[in-house]
Amino acid sequence: MTWISLLLFSCVSKGSHELVEVQLDATRTALNARSASCYQEVMDLEAGLQAQREELAKLSDTSTALVEKLDQQGRELDAARGELGRLLSAAEDEEGAALIEASAQQMQDAMAALSHTEFQTTQRLRRHMEWKNRFAALEEEGRVSVFPQGARTVIRIPTKQIFNEGRVSVSPRGDVLLKALTEALTTTGDHSLEVMAHTDSRPYHTADYNSAWELTFAQAMTVVRTLQQAGIDTPISASSAAGLHAIGDNETAEGRDMNRRIELIIMSAPPAPPPKVEDAPEEETPERERTPQE
Repeated sequence: MTWISLLLFSCVSKGSHELVEVQLDATRTALNARSASCYQEVMDLEAGLQAQREELAKLSDTSTALVEKLDQQGRELDAARGELGRLLSAAEDEEGAALIEASAQQMQDAMAALSHTEFQTTQRLRRHMEWKNRFAALEEEGRVSVFPQGARTVIRIPTKQIFNEGRVSVSPRGDVLLKALTEALTTTGDHSLEVMAHTDSRPYHTADYNSAWELTFAQAMTVVRTLQQAGIDTPISASSAAGLHAIGDNETAEGRDMNRRIELIIMSAPPAPPPKVEDAPEEETPERERTPQE
């Protein structure tokens, strides 16, 4: 081998060696970084585990405290139950009888009040049906309508059935109707009667009447006088409502026609209270026969 060949061999080997050393250094650096990272991960995991251990210990202490508190509350509840039982037992002889008696009396009073209310309702319904039956023919003809209003019965009559519009004198057909009404009103028992006249909401002014109030009151008074002259001797009064109590739409002719009406309000005497049920007499206990020794 010539000296030129040795020189070339020596140069190639040195370059390769340097390259290997560079690669080894890079590998060592990478391994060191990875080792440091793994070490940090281990440290973090140990810290987390320690925190969980501490949290678990706290939870365990809390659970123990809760159990102890529940046990204490249970003991207090048992003591309260025992005291309540003792108080009830002590009060049973002294207050129990009085409490039962008071409760029984309250129940009897409530039942009596309910019975009286049911009796009054039944009596009022019966009276209303009696009135409705007496005006049934006129109601079927469409000349009147009969309906209950609380404890009262109302006979509603369109004003045109008795008066011509704006008038206070009874028309021929109104005279026939009032006679039929008189027959029904004079054949039933104790009651009082109010005649209330209504009109629509339009203003009313004539030479005779300055307002709808005056007109409707005059109409109501005419009906009262006619009934009295026909022989009704029951207490009777007249009143005016003008357009205050509308039952129809005053913006339409049909509604205004509904609002112009005469109402006979029948107030029957309040029903008598139901008869009281007397307590059954106690059975007499036969005297015991005496024996010869007595």
